[in-house]
Amino acid sequence: MSSNKIDIENELIELNIKIGEAEKQRQEDFLKGVLADDLIFRRASGKVVNKVEYLADLVNPDNKYEYLISEDVQPTVFDVQPTVYEDVVTVSLLVRAKGQRETKEFEGVYRNIRIFLKNKNKGWQCVVWFNTVI
Repeated sequence: MSSNKIDIENELIELNIKIGEAEKQRQEDFLKGVLADDLIFRRASGKVVNKVEYLADLVNPDNKYEYLISEDVQPTVFDVQPTVYEDVVTVSLLVRAKGQRETKEFEGVYRNIRIFLKNKNKGWQCVVWFNTVI
């Protein structure tokens, strides 16, 4: 495995852990920077939302976490046409979370699969985020 590929994998592991921390702490500005404007996000409930809807739910005071832990983060790096994007990476991770969505409490383990594209101007951007209950 090339040094560059290992560096990218380590960068994406760190980024995905930060995404979980930012989600728990409602760090809207950080998430605005790493979520692509055309993000497609599938919630564990099956509901599909875009970036604007995701961020609105993030800052909604009725949505909160008691804990959110990202673990077993496994990025896979692929090469694509460098004239469009330098890299595309899929990341699979487990998220253990407990909290509340509106008036409904939840607790569980969730498989998250995220697809990132590296944009020359914005860095890594999550374009697809798929979440399902395990």
